[in-house]
Amino acid sequence: LYPKLDELRYAGVMAPLKIPSHMPMINPKKIQSGDIRDGVIFFLKGKKFVDVGIDFAVPYFGKLQSGNRVTIQFKKGYPDFEIKEITKENIPKYWGYKVKERKNLSEFLSSWDGNIILTSRKGKSITETSLENFFDQKQLLVVFGSPQRGLYDLLGPNIKNIQNSKTLNFFPQQATETVRLEEALLGTLSILNIMRLGYI
Repeated sequence: LYPKLDELRYAGVMAPLKIPSHMPMINPKKIQSGDIRDGVIFFLKGKKFVDVGIDFAVPYFGKLQSGNRVTIQFKKGYPDFEIKEITKENIPKYWGYKVKERKNLSEFLSSWDGNIILTSRKGKSITETSLENFFDQKQLLVVFGSPQRGLYDLLGPNIKNIQNSKTLNFFPQQATETVRLEEALLGTLSILNIMRLGYI
């Protein structure tokens, strides 16, 4: 969990994304067997419980300590709640992302087991056929430059030697020198999703 930080003073101003993991507070009687929720563990009278946003202290018998975040699935509903811990890999729905840090981009790309899309204004403009058979593999990595340096600056001549990769421009005829990273993320992933689903 994040502590109180000045950088996060405006967090919560906008409405939640309402992805599956952003569950609203509901009446505990509406919880059913199989429901999945994120929660926070807390102590109450010497025992551990988990707060999953249902205004009910659900007993927790796992190893995690107070203050930790946990994802649980209900084995039994109201009033005899019984839960089990699960991982994101066991959830059939999108349940948020993970953040990992890599020190060397070139080494990371060389070790990637799957196809790679490198985004750059110097790449070929995206077309309907640019990514034929590119979604077949389980893992697809989409790489963006930083606000200060594009991928050609970051990778240098090695950009042409990256296996299973395509360098594509998702914003042809852009009238700016660079596209903001947050805009590039939204635009590129939207285009890829449409192509992946076969709408174009």
